[in-house]
Formats: sequence, structure tokens, C-alpha cells
Amino acid sequence: MIELLSALLMVSGPLKGHIQIFASGFPDITLLCLIFLFLDMLLKVIIFKSFSIRKEASVVGFCMLLFLSWMAFSSIYTSSEFNYLTKFSMFLIPFFCFALPVFYREFDLEKFTKYLIIFSFLTCCIFLYFFPKWRLGLLAGQSFNLESLKTLYLGVGGLCALCIMTLFLKKTNLVIKWLLILFFGVTLFVSGARAPLVFLVLVLLILFSMPFAKALASKRVSIESLKLTIIGGLMLLAFSVFATRYAEKSEEIVKLLSMSAERIMLLVSNDQGASINTRYSHIDFSLDGINESPIVGHGLGSYSRNFHGFDGMDYPHNLFLEVGYELGFVGVVLISIPLLIGFITSLNGRSTYVFAVFFFLFLNSMKSFSYVENRQFFFFLGLTVSMVTLRGGEGRARGKVDFSEERSA
Repeated sequence: MIELLSALLMVSGPLKGHIQIFASGFPDITLLCLIFLFLDMLLKVIIFKSFSIRKEASVVGFCMLLFLSWMAFSSIYTSSEFNYLTKFSMFLIPFFCFALPVFYREFDLEKFTKYLIIFSFLTCCIFLYFFPKWRLGLLAGQSFNLESLKTLYLGVGGLCALCIMTLFLKKTNLVIKWLLILFFGVTLFVSGARAPLVFLVLVLLILFSMPFAKALASKRVSIESLKLTIIGGLMLLAFSVFATRYAEKSEEIVKLLSMSAERIMLLVSNDQGASINTRYSHIDFSLDGINESPIVGHGLGSYSRNFHGFDGMDYPHNLFLEVGYELGFVGVVLISIPLLIGFITSLNGRSTYVFAVFFFLFLNSMKSFSYVENRQFFFFLGLTVSMVTLRGGEGRARGKVDFSEERSA
């Protein structure tokens, strides 16, 4: 049940946004997950008194508490009128997500990833029903709340990338694996989310080039690798043929694919689109603000106020720029220590999957999302410092993750 609720919490942002399109009065999924998980944690501490964490996790947890305290302290000198309260309360969710895998000693990563794929599949199905119609202007005049669709594509793209990485590293039926990879790959392309696509390709290239290079060097290429390559190539070829023939009969499909392709191709064009160009201005403004107040920053929630002249939730789209501008060098140090420990422990650990996802989410935080809403990133930070450091069957790592590639000690 804990793994199910945790996976639902990771997906609840995009899923909740999509449900609100046609059911605006639907209960808040995020809030329900938080309540049930918090009550369960409270029950274990008060009644069963089963609570212990590893040294690495305790150090990171202490730094996270200091970071949270510094956020609260910076509200004293911020120019924000009310947004600092919103940002502080929002960050409590990522902080709670970090605590989840740290707290539960028997957290089953295998179950978690299974539920993550199921909930992501459901979210993507709703997305594929509404988003193409919205992009093509086919929902005009219908009684749907379409405002949320303008921002949900990025969250969906991130979920697709997470599921593709999970499926690549997960031992399961090959046909089901490649069908799901194909489904999430198509959804990622349709969404036009460029950052998740680029970082996914980069992480997968790093992951698979190293073992393949070692195999070639030793002249031992496994049959499993050849099977994956052949099956993947045939499925991509079959999809291309099907999509081409089907698209010839549908002007709407052609238009949708063209719009998605144009958005992705902006990555290699001189004019990279309004969103990219706007972020360059965010970078310049952030660096100027950091130079003005390098030590303590301008205060929590001050960025949007100073950039636009009014309170809001805008941010520089970069973890360190946002923290550096609002919380200064002190904030950057406090958040960097947990990240550094996370990277060191994941590199020394036994789970290739946890390292791959943590690295992907870190790269994505350099381009997208505010740190106060990036619950997936802090959840996997908790995983890195509480699970992957375990060695040789200690604690909860015993055979739980069958897609963790064991390294020689």
C-alpha cells in the first residue's frame, strides 16, 4: 500500500490536472495521498516505534531541515507580499517525499515502479485524448476546463521519460516492455516536451554505451543485447510504417505530428522558440540579482516580484539560479550538500535504476520546474541516500529490486 500511495503521489500532479479537465470538483489526489501516508508514518512512530535511518540519510535530512529553516528565515527580508508563504508550504511536499523512502525500511522499489507505470499509463491515456484535440482547436466551445492543458505537457513528458528508463532497466516480458516503451515514446513526442526528451536520450546513451563498449572490448556481446536491439528496431520500423500510412488518411494527425516535430526541432534551430528565448532573459536577470546579494539572496518568493513587478510563481527554470537568487550562497550550500551526498552514494550503490533516474531528474531541474514543486527529484534523493548505499544483502536491499544491476564489490 505504501508503494502504491507513493507512486500515486509522484504522478498526482499531472493526473490531478487532467482529471480537473472534465471533473473540476474531483477530490485532491495529492492531499489524500499525503494524509494517508502521514497518518501511517505517525502510527509507526507512536505505536510500533519502528524508526531508524542510515548515517547518510540523517546527514542529508539534517541539511534539508536547515535549508527549510533558511527558507523561513529569508521571509524576513523578502520583497514578496504573500508568495513566500505559498512557496514555503509547497516545498513541504518535496520535503515529505524525501522522507518517504528514508522512513520506510522495507520500501519495495519493484512494486513502486509497477504502480508508477500503471498510473503514468492512465495519465498518458487521458493526455492523448485531450491534448491533440486541444492543439488542433477541436475542443472549442465544449464544456471542458482546458487552462490546465497549457502547462501539463511538461509533467507528462517527464513521466514518460521516467517510465521509459524504468522499462529499459526492468526485467519483464519483452513484448510488453517494448509496447509500453513505444506508447510512452509516442506520448513524449506528441507532448513536445523537449527537456525530458533530450535528457532521456543522454542518460540512456550513457547507461547503454558503457556495458556495450565493455562487451565489444571483450568480444562478448550477449544474445540478450542482440534480441533487444533487433526487437526494438523492428517495432520502431513497424510503427513508422503504420504511422505513415495512417497519417496519409488524416490531415489532423499530420498537423499534430508536424506541430510536435516543429517544437522539438527548435532545439537545433537559430530561433529556439519563445520559451527558450524567455529563459535566456531569466538567466541574465538571475545572475544580476545574485551579484547584487550573493550571500543571503533577496528572500523567498522574491524572484517573481522583482522580475515582473508583482507577486507570482515565476522562477528562473534552474535549481541553482532560483536558490541562489532568493536564498543566496547560504541556500546554495545547504541544498548542494544533500545533492552531492546523493550523487556519491548512488555512484557507490548497487541500483543502476536509482542512479539513472536521479541523474535524469537532476538534469531536468537545471531546465524545468521550481524546486518547491519537484517532488520526484527529492523522492529519488531520499532513495539514493537510504537504499542504494546498502551492500551485500543488508537491510531492505535484499533482492527487492530485480532490475538493479549488481556491481562487484
